[in-house]
Amino acid sequence: EEGKGEGYNSENEENELQEPDDSMSYDARKLVSFEVFKDLSGTVWTKTSLWKVMAFLVLISLTVSLIVACSLKDPGQLDVAKFQQISGFLKVIVGLLLGFFLSNSVQRWYNCTNGFLELFDAIRSLHMQLNALGVPKERIYLVLRYCIVSAHCLNNDLNADCLPAAERKAFEKEQWDM
Repeated sequence: EEGKGEGYNSENEENELQEPDDSMSYDARKLVSFEVFKDLSGTVWTKTSLWKVMAFLVLISLTVSLIVACSLKDPGQLDVAKFQQISGFLKVIVGLLLGFFLSNSVQRWYNCTNGFLELFDAIRSLHMQLNALGVPKERIYLVLRYCIVSAHCLNNDLNADCLPAAERKAFEKEQWDM
């Protein structure tokens, strides 16, 4: 269209939600839309071990319920007050454990983002010190390139850690072949 420069993005392209390139980025627009319910990558819902344990627990509960139904003539006469007390206790404990888990997860995320910020602050400080000490420009650029490469290696390592083991080797090989 006329009057629009090269940097113009159509409305559709602008509103399209992009997948982040690294493990530390996210699209905030996706978090406030219903798209968040569609994306299951990196969650516990994609873990096969979780579904195996869930199937095993369902099988155990069905077996116990069949045994109780077959062995008791009138299951309505069971005293379930003790089970209700245990259930109430477990609700409190599970809530407490979930709170600890969430607090720990947020703390790990915060520490990870602070680690990246500290790395880049160290790179900036090193650059300023090298300039102040009168190091030749070509040496400064070499050191800064090494610093940026180390940040890319850290980013690739974090991305690889999030992948399943089967995809991890191919990802690492692809990154080193670039």
